[in-house]
Amino acid sequence: MGAAALLAGCRTTLPLTKNGISAARQDAAMSEALANYGTGVLREGQRDTGAISNYLRAVELEPGLPSLYLRVAAQYIRHGEKDKAISIMEEACRANPRSADAVVVLSQIYQIVNRPEDARQAAQRAIELDPENNKGYIQLAALYIAGQNEKKAEIVLREALARVKDQLLVLRILGDLHVQQAGASGAASPDFKEAISFYEKAAAFPADDLSSVYLQKLGDLYLAGRQVDKALVCFQKAANRDEDNIQIQQKLALCYVAVGNREKALELLKNIAGQEPQSPDIYYYLAELYDSLGDQSHAMENLKTARDADPSNPKSYLKMAAIHLRDNPQKAKEVLQDGLKRLPKERLFLEILVQIYLYNHQFSEALALFAKMQETLSPDDSILRDPRFYIHYGIAAQQCRLIGKAMALYLQAMEMDPGSLEARARLATLYIWMKNPEEALALMEDAVSAKPNDPATLFFYALISSRAGEYKQAAAAFGIIEKLGKNMPDRGAVTLDTSFYFSYGAACERSGDFETAEKLLAKAINMDPENSDAFNYLAYMWAEKGINLDQALDYVHQALELEPDNGAYLDTLGWILFKQEKQEEAFECIQNALVLMPDDPTILDHLGDVFFRMGRKNQALEAWKQSFRRDSSNASLERKLREHGIDVEQLRKDRKADIKPPPDFDDLR
Repeated sequence: MGAAALLAGCRTTLPLTKNGISAARQDAAMSEALANYGTGVLREGQRDTGAISNYLRAVELEPGLPSLYLRVAAQYIRHGEKDKAISIMEEACRANPRSADAVVVLSQIYQIVNRPEDARQAAQRAIELDPENNKGYIQLAALYIAGQNEKKAEIVLREALARVKDQLLVLRILGDLHVQQAGASGAASPDFKEAISFYEKAAAFPADDLSSVYLQKLGDLYLAGRQVDKALVCFQKAANRDEDNIQIQQKLALCYVAVGNREKALELLKNIAGQEPQSPDIYYYLAELYDSLGDQSHAMENLKTARDADPSNPKSYLKMAAIHLRDNPQKAKEVLQDGLKRLPKERLFLEILVQIYLYNHQFSEALALFAKMQETLSPDDSILRDPRFYIHYGIAAQQCRLIGKAMALYLQAMEMDPGSLEARARLATLYIWMKNPEEALALMEDAVSAKPNDPATLFFYALISSRAGEYKQAAAAFGIIEKLGKNMPDRGAVTLDTSFYFSYGAACERSGDFETAEKLLAKAINMDPENSDAFNYLAYMWAEKGINLDQALDYVHQALELEPDNGAYLDTLGWILFKQEKQEEAFECIQNALVLMPDDPTILDHLGDVFFRMGRKNQALEAWKQSFRRDSSNASLERKLREHGIDVEQLRKDRKADIKPPPDFDDLR
């Protein structure tokens, strides 16, 4: 009773009888507990300025009890008297020259007062005094770890395994050390396997108070290494030893899911829900399980319960929306809209909902929500500091025909990130649509000047050059990209695939390099036999020149097999038939093409040619005039009209305004 009272720090000095001390010595477990408790006081302690005199008196009465010296040292440390703390423990070591425990505590105090070399020497002395006691090794290893020398720490601990009687704690510390060293490398690291090995050996010892904790650690490693069956056994053992630990039960449930026993997992989680009915996390787990079993109704029911248990958490709405997005985007949108009513400033709702609007082409709704985000969110919010926000906002504005606003938003994105190729190319595309190709090209030339050998930059430059009608410089840029791609395949974000060679071939054809275009388009087809655009383009090229008409016919039929309702492909078929002087068949194909693309100037021009050859001059002239009103840049069409006495200038005045929306950025590629 006396020693316990002193260690508890009472102010009244109780007599320490020989019988009391003797009883304490006989109870080894109590002695160990008191020593550990004293070390805890050293680190955390209680503020009692009158305790030192009690402890000093106890040391005088019983100099052979190192734990009492520890309490005195603890009080000295607390009052900033480090030298006295060291002195009292050195005295303890002199009074107990064979006590490894006393020397270990001295080492700990040296460590606390930042005397690492003295601490290491003391720990080494403790090992020499009692080589079978694990404490000296553990203290020495802790000192090496504190000095960031994990290799020496491991050497010391492995030495301990060969010598100490109680290996359990050493095995656990070695496991912990290897887990830390494995770090982000995970299961691929040799340290990961070592950690499992040490934890497995520790698990073979009789259970103690920490067994459940270390079984969890071992189970977590098994899961990370995809050894689910072994993890399941670990968590089952841990659950048997700690039946009320919900975290263990959750992991056990996840293991059941992983091995395909979802029903057992559901049973377990339902039991947890009964224990903690107000815990939303349990209902999230249940929802995920039901969802994995295909039971969407029960999944939603549990998510709603989670929402009611924690109404300020957006997680339930987000998970419900995610489930609906698979087959019912409209319902997902409604869930997020309901979430916004309850949590009007929840940024995740805003961010996801606006993407749903864009995906569903609900551009007016997206535009309104972007404006709300700008008003609602703090200017420092990461969303508003991300240039992609302004790109997406610009897309919505562009699709709503707010061209000036879209351009301003793309410019804002470029100001935030001058290297944003998407923002630059979208802005350049709008300049071309507004009949300002010079500004579009200047934008892309600036990008190329900044990164002259960047394939992605050159690629967008080539695409914009093609749109601007600068086909030779587009073809030259594609050629540079191809060389860069072959010489440095890992460089840039451009893949020399079928799409690349299609774009390259089209630019060459438009620039007049027919032979190169033919080879490039053939390469695009060889790389992807389902590239219908390449089949059609090459077929149309041949038809325009009146060559390879049989092969052209075969190619356009292959294109139509892939896309039977493509108006451009039907027009190509009609044009080939026209070149083969099969007017009736050509007429039928081109009429069908016009149904699919009623305002296309090329199809109208071809229809006029077919009418004219069939002797239907008036209908031919009407078709040509309609074509010219839609595209007055066609020189050959203008010549035909003039030859037949048509007032071309009047047609220009009657020319229909371009009612087409700006081209979509993705159409560039």
